[in-house]
Amino acid sequence: MRWPPSSVAARGGGDGVEAPRTSMSFFSWRHALASPVGSRSPLRRARAPFLLMAFALIAALCAPTLAQAQDPSGADAGTAQMTIDPQGARIGEPLTITLAVAHGVDETVLFPELSAEWGDFEIASTAAPETLAGPNGAQTRLRVGATAWMTGSVRAPDVRVRLAAADGSLRSLVVPGAAYNVSAVLQPEDLAPRPSRPPIEADLRPAWQRYLVAGILVAALLGVLSVAVRRFFARPEPDEVLSTPSFDAQDAREQAHALLDRAEAMRLPAAGRFRQHYSQVTECLRAFLEVVHGVPALERTTRETDTALRATPAIPGDTAAALIAFLNEADQVKFAGWQPGIEAAEAAIPRARILIDGLWAVRTAPSVDTPADGAADAPAVDPAVHPAVGPAVGPAFAPAVDPAVDPDDDGSGAARS
Repeated sequence: MRWPPSSVAARGGGDGVEAPRTSMSFFSWRHALASPVGSRSPLRRARAPFLLMAFALIAALCAPTLAQAQDPSGADAGTAQMTIDPQGARIGEPLTITLAVAHGVDETVLFPELSAEWGDFEIASTAAPETLAGPNGAQTRLRVGATAWMTGSVRAPDVRVRLAAADGSLRSLVVPGAAYNVSAVLQPEDLAPRPSRPPIEADLRPAWQRYLVAGILVAALLGVLSVAVRRFFARPEPDEVLSTPSFDAQDAREQAHALLDRAEAMRLPAAGRFRQHYSQVTECLRAFLEVVHGVPALERTTRETDTALRATPAIPGDTAAALIAFLNEADQVKFAGWQPGIEAAEAAIPRARILIDGLWAVRTAPSVDTPADGAADAPAVDPAVHPAVGPAVGPAFAPAVDPAVDPDDDGSGAARS
């Protein structure tokens, strides 16, 4: 490859000898700029003027923009405009209304005070005016925060401002109003009909009724809980109740008295346990009556026991009546909850002893062959001491009469009074 003479001369060689190519960086842009114009290619020489023209055109287009950026007025003095941002706001959303007035450097813009209800807008806030000065003029801007509460096209009214010069002169300028389109919150798809929903049950009662019912239920629950707690922590000890007595026919009287002594020693009436007290006493009487006279009183009610006593000729009528009266009184205590008092309850044991003695006397009475004066050996009961048993006179403790021996007795039990 042989270099052109001009290139060889530029490289320092003048003999036209081919120079070796040492590096591609030799043909960098610096070498191209440093090389003479005559050494450039014809295409490069033809493209240079076009590049200069393009640079000049770009500078001409950017000059007004740069000048406007340096000049804040951006418009001729004495002009004004109104803008509303942002675009496409919905009802109730905040908006910014900007009043821009271009004026001279030596002038001051005086804005009027805007009312709260300004045209179709509601004024929320007003910022302080801001003035931007430039070499060819100045521009004063007033930003107002507003809200529109109606959809569709709304309009901000014109605003008349005054410009005060340095010499004190005033002139007026009208800022033309601006229109704005407010969008609705509901979109078209929100207005489309929707499927109906099932009815919902609503409690339309006054609130105080619900609170009253809830208070009554809570009070009742607390009452039940308090009673349960009191009964749980104040449970009495298990009642010591004597088991059903079992008497021997020969020693039934002594065994019954011993059982009554044990019941009296427990002093249940003093502790308020009347039901347990009367239960023990009546169990003793019923068991004694069943063993001595064969009347199954343990398995019968008081009324059934009364019927059985009437059918037993060996037991006198007044003794049977006193026994049934005592059993009825005990039933009132055991089943009806009647409390006779401590003294009356403690007196039940002596009364039971008198009834046991009377029933035992009838059981051990002498036979009909005994002389008539033998009846005086039967134990007598003083009605003044034991009024519940009744007077021990007449045939109360008379021996039973055998109808086969006494032909005058028809066996109807007429001897019982």
